[in-house]
Amino acid sequence: MFPHKFVTVAFLSFCFTSIGQEKKIEKAPFLIYAPKAPGDFTELQRLTHNSEYLEYIVELNATSVVSNQHFIDTKKLDMEAIHRALVDARNNRPNRILKQKVHFSLNYYNQEFVSDDVRSLLRKSMIGLGVDVGFENCSCISFVTRDTSAWKKRIAFHKAYQTVGPEQEKEPGIGNKHVTAFTVLTEYSKQLHDGSDCVVKFNEPFGEEWDGTLNAEQIQAVEKAVRLADVKTKQYITFWIVSRYASNKAQQNFSDNTVPSLLKKLGFASSAIITSH
Repeated sequence: MFPHKFVTVAFLSFCFTSIGQEKKIEKAPFLIYAPKAPGDFTELQRLTHNSEYLEYIVELNATSVVSNQHFIDTKKLDMEAIHRALVDARNNRPNRILKQKVHFSLNYYNQEFVSDDVRSLLRKSMIGLGVDVGFENCSCISFVTRDTSAWKKRIAFHKAYQTVGPEQEKEPGIGNKHVTAFTVLTEYSKQLHDGSDCVVKFNEPFGEEWDGTLNAEQIQAVEKAVRLADVKTKQYITFWIVSRYASNKAQQNFSDNTVPSLLKKLGFASSAIITSH
């Protein structure tokens, strides 16, 4: 059996980029992202975002500012620093992409028993900070994971945003009515697609009658698109299917049988599957 991962997402709507925080960012408890113009992103990146909605985002390593699971360490939670960073981010944006929404993401790593009172207080503090900076719309959500390396991954993701811009390599889609293939060339796209060398998106949504297989025409379309995309490295490929009504059985059949067959034909070692609506 060929190794591959199966990921389901409703949609991807990340469309923002980092404000420079070069000094020892690995030790910083927060990361700031600010909107960039859609034209700064490659075709693959814009497709992955699935949206041109832009907003400011603050990611906070909440674990690092919580003491003994029941107290917020005000020495580590530097509200003034976050305030200054948000103000600078807004001041550095051209008016054409100046948005009035900020979203706070509070990330708890290996601390799922942080008290509800602390989470609530931290959430209210962040929203209050956003209002104080001058944002008209503020939202906040918490994430909990046992992955203690997750913050390092977020830092790597953040650094990839710094490469986003017109100077990036182009990632145009090549394909036909059935599929579009993208050679992944940029660090940002590598982050978005978990290190894939190629992304193949099926253009036609699969309906509830789909059984997880592909007909001969569809298979040939995939082979031709990947060949024309001229992928240099064939280690990891992502298959992106669009379906709101496909059954779990059909998706499992696609994962267990159709994908391994495609890997053999295309010459890739492993794969991932994304399902979007």
